[in-house]
Amino acid sequence: MTWTTSHGFKVEHPLQAAGKQPKDWDERDKQWVQKYTHLHEQAMRMDMELVTLRAENLRLKHENEFMLRLINERENQT
Repeated sequence: MTWTTSHGFKVEHPLQAAGKQPKDWDERDKQWVQKYTHLHEQAMRMDMELVTLRAENLRLKHENEFMLRLINERENQT
């Protein structure tokens, strides 16, 4: 199961990247998977934050444009 970022990049899920755990995995292999999982979770949180902030930015941009139109209309009436 891959995860697609907001920029369109495909990121492998940690278990998919590691594959099926063989019986002869040593500590180094397990640490690698743990680090990859940690980075994967951080990347997902940052991507969700990015999407949230973009939506907020777009909302504020539209609100700002609306207020500027109101101010300009009010000034033109007087």
